[in-house]
Amino acid sequence: SSLKSLKSMESFWSLQPSRASSLDSDDPLLYLFLTLVICFAAIAAFAAFAALAISFRKREGTAKSSIAQCESVTPLQFCHDKSQLVIFDFDNVLTTQEVTDVEVHAASFSFAALKKAVFRPLGRGAFGGEQRLGLLDTFLQELSQHANLGIVSRNSRKVIRASLSTADLLQYFPLIFGAEDFEDLAPKSKVISDLVTFHSVKPDNVLFIDDMFLNVSDVSQHCHVATLHIRTPGGIDCWDCEYILAWARSRHADNS
Repeated sequence: SSLKSLKSMESFWSLQPSRASSLDSDDPLLYLFLTLVICFAAIAAFAAFAALAISFRKREGTAKSSIAQCESVTPLQFCHDKSQLVIFDFDNVLTTQEVTDVEVHAASFSFAALKKAVFRPLGRGAFGGEQRLGLLDTFLQELSQHANLGIVSRNSRKVIRASLSTADLLQYFPLIFGAEDFEDLAPKSKVISDLVTFHSVKPDNVLFIDDMFLNVSDVSQHCHVATLHIRTPGGIDCWDCEYILAWARSRHADNS
């Protein structure tokens, strides 16, 4: 049996050169097939790259058009005679709570649905009561003398405007950018970067205020602007207001 196995192995290896020679032989159909495969792969790669480039251009254009749309629906004009820009988050920064009365089921949650949701403002109580509203009004009145004020929030622009109007604070915010203006789940850094470019504001003259550390870190890293993280619950307090005013006065004096 061992002798037979050795002979079978010898016969196997004796066949290999003939196989190799058959593979090495010129086959025009094989070369044509390989050439076509390579060409189709190159065309597919080029098409994928072109589609990616077109998608990027469309997204850039959508972001700019959203900003322009935001400006068109905002009744107050952006004051170009002030070179500073202070951008607030809305919920838990200007207000002391989330200003919404919408039931969103986790199973069917989507950002597109959130953008179409109907928000109902909770009135002046959302700002922490009349005493805090009075202090907030005084603070914003002085701050608006040194800087343009804006809001960038994932809350609805409609509920933000309605809430500010109810609290008699709408006149301080010529720039309001809400959930309707976001492109899907674009980070706030993308929005703020576009706003800074759109209004030709130097990053050194921009202060961003938010209660979420991830937003603050994102904007600080990608926009290179000053930031303030609101750590305590209940929105900005008197210490935060003093810091913001000090920053605005300092930048206003440097640019005068």
